[in-house]
Amino acid sequence: MRLSPGYHRRNKKRIEDGSDPELGLVYYLFHTKGWKPDEFYLKPPGFRDLVAALASYEIDHRPGRR
Repeated sequence: MRLSPGYHRRNKKRIEDGSDPELGLVYYLFHTKGWKPDEFYLKPPGFRDLVAALASYEIDHRPGRR
């Protein structure tokens, strides 16, 4: 299945402008942790909430961040 170029542009815009926090989290996990998107989306909601909280904590406590 091939997605249209317009579909990719919409998702990129949602990541860049932060209008979809869950998609931003999935991108963060993919980029920094090597997770595939389905590794996140197939988990139960409670697990996804925990991952979001841990990722937020990790980002907030990076060295050099105030």
